[in-house]
This record gives sequence, structure tokens and C-alpha cells, in this order.
Amino acid sequence: MLTVVISFFMYNGFDVIASSGFLGSGDIWIKNMGISPHYESISRGVIDIRDVVYFLTVSYLFIVLTQKRLLLKR
Repeated sequence: MLTVVISFFMYNGFDVIASSGFLGSGDIWIKNMGISPHYESISRGVIDIRDVVYFLTVSYLFIVLTQKRLLLKR
């Protein structure tokens, strides 16, 4: 259940926060933290190094978090 919530937030949550407009110029930075702009770029067939690095970093982060969680269960 937690994975669904995190995935939903990564895809839509950052866009909602960025569209609120209360961060000023930081809105673009917040929007780029979400999956949506990176996914849209790759789905058009454009392979940008920023998108590849983003997905590798997010994958690495969740692998490390999973590893920490499994170690805590022992």
C-alpha cells in the first residue's frame, strides 16, 4: 500500500506542489523532482542523460531504503 502512495506522489504530487505557485522560481525545480517530466521526455523517444540519471538515482535510493528496512527486520 505504501508503494502505491509513494508512486502516486512521485508522479502527481510534485506537479501539484509546483502548480500551487507559492514557491516562486522554485516551482520548476520541484516539478523536475517528480517522475512526470522525465517520463514524458523518454516516452517521446528523447533519451536525455538527465532523465537516465534521475531514474537510476531513484532506483538506487529505493534499493538502499529496501536494504535498510530488511536489515532492521533481522
